[in-house]
Amino acid sequence: MRVKELKKFMKKYNIEAKGVEYFYDYFNEYKNEHPEEFNELFDCYDSSKIETWLHSVSLKGYNWPELDYCNVVIELKVLYNDEEIGVYQLFYDLNGNITDDVLRIH
Repeated sequence: MRVKELKKFMKKYNIEAKGVEYFYDYFNEYKNEHPEEFNELFDCYDSSKIETWLHSVSLKGYNWPELDYCNVVIELKVLYNDEEIGVYQLFYDLNGNITDDVLRIH
């Protein structure tokens, strides 16, 4: 996949906006399902201090040498109170379907 095709893919499936939307869904689910852990990490949490920015887009191929399983992966940097606190990754198959996501808090 060339850079031009990757940009077209991003636009066609509205990847950046979906990434931000899915991040907030994931983050809020984490907050609700693990309140003790969340409160340890985010003492006096203020939702207005959370920001994300699209850091990278990549094409990942798996199962070498066949490369019969590929994903487009976006990585959002997560900031809280202007400090980087983690990374959120969202995985798409080549048909634009979301296949996985992961949030790592530093």
